[in-house]
Amino acid sequence: MLSSAAWAHEDSGVDCSYSDQVTPGLELPVSGQVISESRERDKDSGEHLVKRELRLESGDSVYIEQKYCTMYNLTVVYRLTEVNDSSFEKGLGVIHSVITSVDQDYQLKSPLEDIVNMTMNQRDLTLDESFEYGLPLQAARSSDNVEHTIGFERLPEGNEFVAEIQFYLGVGGL
Repeated sequence: MLSSAAWAHEDSGVDCSYSDQVTPGLELPVSGQVISESRERDKDSGEHLVKRELRLESGDSVYIEQKYCTMYNLTVVYRLTEVNDSSFEKGLGVIHSVITSVDQDYQLKSPLEDIVNMTMNQRDLTLDESFEYGLPLQAARSSDNVEHTIGFERLPEGNEFVAEIQFYLGVGGL
């Protein structure tokens, strides 16, 4: 297992309301090897940053980034070695499990796969081309401000991965 960790605990004097609600080692429903992980703090803004990348047994990869202080941001990128309905659904399932393991005031009302499939059907989107869109606000429960997006990007030939699914969640802020 490869692991490089940079732990910075300097106190910048900034009150970070989301500090106690972050799980550095979010659990995944699939097994894999940790490629890298780090925990940092920006000395100027006081914002915390936790990153983790795993290589799954299937060859796919998952990158998780949590950025937080006065707002909580989660980015999950699932990189695919092949593109088909099954691999796309598996990627959405892994992303959904990351979302549900996050300790924030945010909960999807249905599995991510169902929400994405419904919206893809409504917008006539397929896995033949890249797309990105904001998920409907009513797809989640939260008493805080929420922004959440999903994206699918076909990667240029010659890359180790052929495509990636990107999920972004922002909780809090103004």
